[in-house]
Amino acid sequence: KLMAPQLVKPYVSRNKNDWRDAEGLCEAMSRQRFVPVKSAEQQAALMLTGIRDGLIARRTQLTNTIRGHAAEFG
Repeated sequence: KLMAPQLVKPYVSRNKNDWRDAEGLCEAMSRQRFVPVKSAEQQAALMLTGIRDGLIARRTQLTNTIRGHAAEFG
Protein backbone atom coordinates (compact mmCIF):
# COMPACT_ATOMS: atom_id res chain seq x y z
CA LYS A 1 0.00 0.00 0.00
CA LEU A 2 1.14 3.53 -0.74
CA MET A 3 0.59 6.73 1.18
CA ALA A 4 0.90 10.21 -0.23
CA PRO A 5 3.79 12.11 1.41
CA GLN A 6 1.46 15.06 2.03
CA LEU A 7 -0.58 12.86 4.36
CA VAL A 8 2.45 11.78 6.40
CA LYS A 9 4.07 15.22 6.72
CA PRO A 10 1.70 16.57 9.43
CA TYR A 11 2.70 13.70 11.73
CA VAL A 12 6.48 14.27 11.43
CA SER A 13 8.13 17.02 13.46
CA ARG A 14 10.79 19.42 12.21
CA ASN A 15 13.72 17.61 13.82
CA LYS A 16 13.86 14.74 11.38
CA ASN A 17 15.52 11.46 12.12
CA ASP A 18 14.69 7.85 11.32
CA TRP A 19 12.92 7.26 14.63
CA ARG A 20 10.61 10.27 14.23
CA ASP A 21 9.97 9.39 10.59
CA ALA A 22 8.95 5.88 11.67
CA GLU A 23 6.67 7.29 14.36
CA GLY A 24 5.07 9.63 11.84
CA LEU A 25 4.53 6.78 9.39
CA CYS A 26 2.96 4.61 12.09
CA GLU A 27 0.63 7.42 13.12
CA ALA A 28 -0.34 8.13 9.53
CA MET A 29 -0.84 4.42 8.83
CA SER A 30 -3.28 4.22 11.73
CA ARG A 31 -5.40 6.85 9.93
CA GLN A 32 -5.42 4.66 6.78
CA ARG A 33 -5.76 7.17 3.97
CA PHE A 34 -4.06 5.18 1.25
CA VAL A 35 -3.35 6.13 -2.34
CA PRO A 36 -4.44 3.53 -4.90
CA VAL A 37 -1.63 1.99 -6.94
CA LYS A 38 -1.97 3.02 -10.57
CA SER A 39 -1.98 0.41 -13.30
CA ALA A 40 0.48 0.58 -16.19
CA GLU A 41 -2.31 1.87 -18.45
CA GLN A 42 -3.18 4.66 -16.01
CA GLN A 43 0.48 5.65 -15.69
CA ALA A 44 0.86 5.71 -19.48
CA ALA A 45 -2.26 7.88 -19.86
CA LEU A 46 -1.00 10.31 -17.20
CA MET A 47 2.40 10.45 -18.87
CA LEU A 48 0.85 11.24 -22.25
CA THR A 49 -1.37 13.90 -20.70
CA GLY A 50 1.64 15.48 -19.01
CA ILE A 51 3.63 15.48 -22.25
CA ARG A 52 0.68 16.99 -24.12
CA ASP A 53 0.27 19.73 -21.50
CA GLY A 54 3.98 20.50 -21.74
CA LEU A 55 3.83 20.72 -25.53
CA ILE A 56 0.82 23.04 -25.40
CA ALA A 57 2.60 25.28 -22.88
CA ARG A 58 5.71 25.35 -25.07
CA ARG A 59 3.62 26.19 -28.16
CA THR A 60 1.96 29.07 -26.30
CA GLN A 61 5.35 30.31 -25.12
CA LEU A 62 6.75 30.25 -28.66
CA THR A 63 3.65 31.97 -30.07
CA ASN A 64 3.96 34.76 -27.51
CA THR A 65 7.69 35.11 -28.21
CA ILE A 66 7.11 35.41 -31.96
CA ARG A 67 4.27 37.87 -31.38
CA GLY A 68 6.52 39.98 -29.16
CA HIS A 69 9.35 40.04 -31.70
CA ALA A 70 6.93 40.83 -34.54
CA ALA A 71 5.47 43.73 -32.52
CA GLU A 72 8.91 45.35 -32.46
CA PHE A 73 8.78 45.68 -36.26
CA GLY A 74 5.18 46.82 -36.42
